[in-house]
Amino acid sequence: MLSMDLESSFVKAGTQLVEFSLSTTGFRDPTRSNMGLARFIGTPSLRVLHIDSSSLAHQIFIVQKSLHDERLQGLGITELHIPFPCADTRYLIDFLNQTPSLHIMELSNVQHHSPSDPLPNFDHLLPASLPNLTEVACTPPLLPHFFLPQGRRPVRTVRIHNSHNSQGTGRIMVDEEILYTVEEMVPSLEQIKASKVQELEMPYSPQVAQILPKYAGGLKALSLYSGEYPTEFAVTQLSTALDEPLKVTTFTYFVTDTNDFLPDIDLVEQHQQVMLLASTALPFATTIRLSPDVKWRRRAESDVRDLNMGPWRAVISDHYKVKCALIQMATGRINFDFSDYEGVLESLFRQDEMTDGLRQLFLPGSQVSSNPATDPYAT
Repeated sequence: MLSMDLESSFVKAGTQLVEFSLSTTGFRDPTRSNMGLARFIGTPSLRVLHIDSSSLAHQIFIVQKSLHDERLQGLGITELHIPFPCADTRYLIDFLNQTPSLHIMELSNVQHHSPSDPLPNFDHLLPASLPNLTEVACTPPLLPHFFLPQGRRPVRTVRIHNSHNSQGTGRIMVDEEILYTVEEMVPSLEQIKASKVQELEMPYSPQVAQILPKYAGGLKALSLYSGEYPTEFAVTQLSTALDEPLKVTTFTYFVTDTNDFLPDIDLVEQHQQVMLLASTALPFATTIRLSPDVKWRRRAESDVRDLNMGPWRAVISDHYKVKCALIQMATGRINFDFSDYEGVLESLFRQDEMTDGLRQLFLPGSQVSSNPATDPYAT
């Protein structure tokens, strides 16, 4: 651990630093002008860098440039998560030009830019740079700079941030302030459509739903997130507003402001929503996820347009989290809506783990679904 008030982590292979992550959230940034720390981090063995300090990122760029100027072995970073250096983009561009090993890149904390307030010049980003870039996450104005004609950069996964404070939390982006309109996203979506991108994560709105068929035709996986529109609203809108169904096989929808401590396991309601989407907007989907806690799957060889041929099965993502929440609910410590489907939740417990409280909890009359209607698709 660093001897400073920071949350940090290291992963070492022998005596070589392989992975470094650091968060300065809530603290005055003590890394400013700390070139010693930058040189400690900036070693040729480093592969993953995840920091939220723009000043430290700037100093690591300088370390890379000095190594390059001295014709020494540069940084071999393959995964980069940093704040966008709005004040001095040239150092970032030099770093990208000198780091061909980069596969994954996330640029966060990008200030809003409009036609009257354009981004700094990216002309110095060489066409031959980033030859191995497969995944990029940033705001819409930045994205077009990382695509090249004829797929000379093999970008396959794109995550669109829709806020200058967007930060990745797993595969979800948390938006503190929505800044970009659908119209401002269109240039990026045009680039995505013309490229070989297979996975796209982007913010959801009713306007986004209307343009999805135009830009999502070549995608295999689509993830939508929102801090404003609940899942029920999005499912209903997607099932009725699309001019044509999407061809994606994997679909995810997350609400970003949900309670991370309580699982979203109203399986009866989720099954209804999955069946509605599969019969309208997502006829080719074999995996649908509407909460962090449950993934719904069906066999790829099924006739996806026949509701009786491809039964959907719920797969719980985190058994420990869900079991702990159900145990606490059975003892009266917490309370939340849940419902079991085909005994999926009950099957998480071994027979010797079943208490009287849990048995009572799994009685049909004891379960509380946010949608109390009988599931018409239950088998």
